[in-house]
Amino acid sequence: ASAQEFVDVMLRNKEVTIRNLAKFYKNGGTINLGTDLMHYVDPIRDAAIPVGELALLRNAVGMSMKDTIRAGTIHAARSCGFADEGMLRPGNKASIIAFRGELSDSFAELLSLEFVMNQGLRLR
Repeated sequence: ASAQEFVDVMLRNKEVTIRNLAKFYKNGGTINLGTDLMHYVDPIRDAAIPVGELALLRNAVGMSMKDTIRAGTIHAARSCGFADEGMLRPGNKASIIAFRGELSDSFAELLSLEFVMNQGLRLR
């Protein structure tokens, strides 16, 4: 297959995936953020924080901001068997990021972090 044929198949699959995720979400399904759709966005830019996937869930799938953030935190942690991660509360392991301003639908603010803490250690 040619490179263009490969791209055409990937784009068709993206549309089907987004349509199915939107139906699932609208019918009460819980979505976990992983890296399954990384090849549809920018894998270099999104290597640390899947900004493109967050934006896809928010904008293309139609998830609320709260549900989009939960997909990448508490829901993802629980689906991987980490009940004590993904939510800030006493006794949980915590990794925290902070940015200036309000989080937009593009999630671009996550590319300019002001503060990063991993398991209690400040990294930035």
